[in-house]
Amino acid sequence: MSDRPTPSPEELAANVAAAQQWADDYAAGAIATWVLIDRLEVHLQTLGAL
Repeated sequence: MSDRPTPSPEELAANVAAAQQWADDYAAGAIATWVLIDRLEVHLQTLGAL
């Protein structure tokens, strides 16, 4: 068993909020990357490179 103290409800809520923010930021980055790749593909097709 761990010697760490049990976190308070406030600490748990803060950790959950931080994890949710990280997940939101990660998802936003993934979507932005997908959009960038999609636009690049369109430009390359326009140039006849693909």
